[in-house]
Amino acid sequence: MKTLPQHTRNQQQGTVLIIALIFLLILTLLGVSAMDGTLLETRLAANSEERNIAFQMAEMGVLQGLSEVQQGNLSATTPTRVDRSDNISAVATIIRKENKGCFLPQRGSGDGNKVGWRYFEIESQGQSAAQEQQNPARTTLHIGGYQEGSKCLSP
Repeated sequence: MKTLPQHTRNQQQGTVLIIALIFLLILTLLGVSAMDGTLLETRLAANSEERNIAFQMAEMGVLQGLSEVQQGNLSATTPTRVDRSDNISAVATIIRKENKGCFLPQRGSGDGNKVGWRYFEIESQGQSAAQEQQNPARTTLHIGGYQEGSKCLSP
């Protein structure tokens, strides 16, 4: 085994230690950066899920509004609450149900006056959480259209 001359050993004085510390610092920074990226992705996934729940609640409100319109109910309804699996209540609110008019088919269309169309607009808002402090996502949907099977004589 070769031994280093005395003057070479004196010149090293902790160089390996400094290089090792710099290497550890670089690895630590990479680890912290990876953790930040993971946290960001987790937040994005949670926000996407909240928006999806809000959209589903808005759709539920629209379907409820369509059902009520088909039954002839144009009055305001109370918000519908749904308990989620994570013990948070989501809310569907029908903001507006409006009869926009009655339309009869044109002559020669083959329907005669047997079928008339009523046009309704329904606006529904879905909220992913019932309470504001839970930072809910909100989605609003607007739809229109309804066909009635009999003559369209009254709104």
